[in-house]
Amino acid sequence: MSKIKIYIFLVLIFGFLTNNLLAKKIEILYKVENYPITNKDVAKEINYLLMLNDQLKTIEKEELIQYATKSIIKEKVKKNEILKNFKFGGNGELIEKQINFLRNNLNLDEIEFENLLNSLDISKNFLKEKIEIELMWNKMIYTIYKDKVIINEMSIKEKLKKDL
Repeated sequence: MSKIKIYIFLVLIFGFLTNNLLAKKIEILYKVENYPITNKDVAKEINYLLMLNDQLKTIEKEELIQYATKSIIKEKVKKNEILKNFKFGGNGELIEKQINFLRNNLNLDEIEFENLLNSLDISKNFLKEKIEIELMWNKMIYTIYKDKVIINEMSIKEKLKKDL
């Protein structure tokens, strides 16, 4: 299937799934500390998750909404914890690499990728923030636990020799 046909198919699927969510007025569904989560946020998260994982298209709509809601809540909790220890910013180069990696995985050129994001109501800033939260979360976890992990290289080498 050509890139254009795949692109059109994705746009139709995403539009169908989120149309019912966006048809309602915007409502605050949850609040995580000072971050409200609206039905529009859930619709955008669904689009984002479907863009990342085609297999999510096979699950029921209600289950997908619950999955997206849990994803947003986890992200807000992560962001709150990150802000206690780190400041955002300064990760531009890593974020751009991740965006390019995603674009390449979707087999899209820059223009097609921009069009896809626009059709899904996903801004570049939204995408950058999501990526930065994950990068900073990983950095925080590493910083907290790096001294608590002990690696016995000899044991690993011996096990590998036995297994081979």
